[in-house]
Amino acid sequence: MATHTDNDATLMLRLPSELKAELMRAAAINKRKVTTEVIERLQNSRLVSVGYTASTAATLVHTKEKGPADTLSGTDQAMLEVFRRLPPEKQLALLSLFR
Repeated sequence: MATHTDNDATLMLRLPSELKAELMRAAAINKRKVTTEVIERLQNSRLVSVGYTASTAATLVHTKEKGPADTLSGTDQAMLEVFRRLPPEKQLALLSLFR
């Protein structure tokens, strides 16, 4: 997980609304902040760009974390797959019910 340090830089960024919705959805599913989701994805893509495979890069980024989907029952995994196939606006509407 990303941690805040005094050396952190601030970046204002414009994103297509679909990409923002995808990041928000992924952050909610992974139970982390959107900033942390973006940092983890950028770290992962940086590792892939220098030659690591996507799975190895993900392992390096998440060395101590077990993904939430790894501990789900078969029924819960099926429900998660249905959720992931929903359009982003419907996913966000469902997620807003849990806040």
